[in-house]
Amino acid sequence: MVYSDELRSIIIFGVSKYNIPDDGYLVPLLRLWYSRRGNAAVPSRSDIPAEDLAMWLGRLAVLETVGADFRFRLFGSLLTVSWQEDLTGRQLADLPEPLAVLLGSVCRKCCAAPHPALIQYNAPQRFGNRPRRDLLLPMGAEHGVTQLVMASYDVPVPARSGAIPARHLLSCSLDREH
Repeated sequence: MVYSDELRSIIIFGVSKYNIPDDGYLVPLLRLWYSRRGNAAVPSRSDIPAEDLAMWLGRLAVLETVGADFRFRLFGSLLTVSWQEDLTGRQLADLPEPLAVLLGSVCRKCCAAPHPALIQYNAPQRFGNRPRRDLLLPMGAEHGVTQLVMASYDVPVPARSGAIPARHLLSCSLDREH
């Protein structure tokens, strides 16, 4: 687990259904990812058809590697509303620091490992100045190389019942196998 003071971020690498709180949104997506990868290190994009992602479509972003950076190939409609900006086609490095640094480093590690990661942080003012929870899932591309990272962003709703505070996120078991 890694912490960053500026965005008050919490990062969990190698995330599994055992070490994140089941919010009814991210854990089902993580289970889908694990079930579709089978014995492979990561599933390919074709292993998870769009119909299977219907519950999450507006809240998904697809990032693809471009050299040492990432480009938002897709930025969901609900994300666009929440972030107050459509990032489709934009480079991750174009985001304001320290967000670009945080997301870029986690995306690179997800692709290199390749393992899912969970990030919880406070988005900068430009993007709504509120807590966010992102699940990053590496996806395989041609030649078995992990080129795509599918990110699922939790779009917080004020006074949302069942919201899981950071304190609970930290209390989840981090040493269980997935």
